[in-house]
Amino acid sequence: MFTTTQSELLAVALSAPLALALPNFDMTAFLVVAAIAFAAAVVAIAVAIAMPAVAIAAGATLLGTVVTVVAVAALIALVAGTAAGIYWGEKKQKERVIIKTREAMEQARKLHITFLPDPQNPELAKQFTCQVVSYLPQQLNTPQAHAVPQTTTIEARNAEEFYQQLKAQVDTWLDDKRFGPIKKREVWFYTKPSPGPENGEAIASKIKSWLPSGVTFVRTDKTPPMAKSGHVASN
Repeated sequence: MFTTTQSELLAVALSAPLALALPNFDMTAFLVVAAIAFAAAVVAIAVAIAMPAVAIAAGATLLGTVVTVVAVAALIALVAGTAAGIYWGEKKQKERVIIKTREAMEQARKLHITFLPDPQNPELAKQFTCQVVSYLPQQLNTPQAHAVPQTTTIEARNAEEFYQQLKAQVDTWLDDKRFGPIKKREVWFYTKPSPGPENGEAIASKIKSWLPSGVTFVRTDKTPPMAKSGHVASN
C-alpha cells in the first residue's frame, strides 16, 4: 500500500495531464522536456538518497522508496513538460498569427486586372470587358487571417465608358487604406487572353498613368487567376 505522501504525489501526477487539453499546447516540447526532467529527477533523487547525509524514514522499504522516487520524478517531469508545452505552444501560435497576417496583407496589396475571352476567338479578349479583382483582408492578427477576393466585372459599350469604369475601380482600390500602404501596392495586368494590339499596350499605359508613385505595375502573360462571378460595374 502507498503511504499518504506517495498517494498525494501520484494524485498530482495523474491530474497534470489535464493541461494537455489546453489550446495551442505543444506536445513535442512536452514530451522532450518531460523525458529529460524525469531522467534528471530520478538520478538526482537516487544520488541524494544514497548519500549518508540524507535520512530515510524508519521502516521504509526498498519498494516504497522506489515508488516515491518514481512518483516525485514523474511529478517534476509533468510540471516541467507542461510548462514547456504551454510556453512553446503559445510561441508557435504567435508565429502562426504573424505569418498568416503577413500572407493576407501581401495578397491584399495586389489588384488583378484580367480579361474575358471573346466567344468568337478565345485567344483574344472580349472588347471593352475586363474583371478587376481586389483582395479584402479579414481576421487579421488571428490564425485565421486571410484575404477574400472581390471581383467587379466591367462590361462597357465603348472605349470611353470602359476607361471611365476601370479608372473608377482602380481609384477606389487606391483610396481604401485596408489594402495596405500605397508604396507596397501592386497592380497585376494579365495579357491572356490578349486585350488588344501589342497585348493591350494602350490599356496598360492608361492604367500606369493613373497610379501614384510607389505602386508597382506588373504586366504578365501568365494564366490569370480563375475568374469569379461578382459585381458588374455600371455608370
